[in-house]
Amino acid sequence: MANLGRFSPGELPKTGYLRQSQLIPGILPFSSATLWRMVKSGDFPAPVKLSERVTAWRVEDLRSWMDSRMDSSVSSQGQGGIPAESVHPSALPAGKAGSQPAEVL
Repeated sequence: MANLGRFSPGELPKTGYLRQSQLIPGILPFSSATLWRMVKSGDFPAPVKLSERVTAWRVEDLRSWMDSRMDSSVSSQGQGGIPAESVHPSALPAGKAGSQPAEVL
């Protein structure tokens, strides 16, 4: 089956332009209304008008935005970008869940 020009975040081309239909839902996990609301508020890069009826985003701008989101996520949430309080204790290595000492075998 054809890819129809849709990409996942790891498959973005190095350079070029992506249209909204290529961004949502494959790359961006939100609706087109949220996308345009974020553009208007300055929280997402502004698109480029390629012609009267064609608007697209520069891949370089998208990569920068994604990198900045990852950087702020990691720095605000600690190592790995996952807040410690959101990790279930059973997922932690022995000795990390609460204050119980690790078992010695």
